Amino acid sequence: MFSIARIFTTMVGHKSSIAPILKMIEEAGASTWTRTEFCQGRTMRWGIAWTYSPNIPLNRLPVTPDKQRTKPPLVYTVERDKWLNQGDYSVEVVMAKIIEHLKQLKVIYILFLV
Repeated sequence: MFSIARIFTTMVGHKSSIAPILKMIEEAGASTWTRTEFCQGRTMRWGIAWTYSPNIPLNRLPVTPDKQRTKPPLVYTVERDKWLNQGDYSVEVVMAKIIEHLKQLKVIYILFLV
């Protein structure tokens, strides 16, 4: 015979929602819980996982500190003053330079032109 371990999850879009949700999870009798951050560009989301199974130590998983990340994971700023000595500042030229950097980094990218 085996028992089924159940882990419940939710994703929230407002950081202010985390504390009330964690309070409800504790009040509901969850044995362990954890949370994490998801960052894609400038969009932040938070994930919370909890279980009522005492043999699943979710609270031992590493938690990302909130203040650890101050910027999105990848930022490429093109400042006009610094670019002027490199030549044309048109969208086409700047985009070509960005694509060149991505290729050097071996990043897979998809370019959508609207």
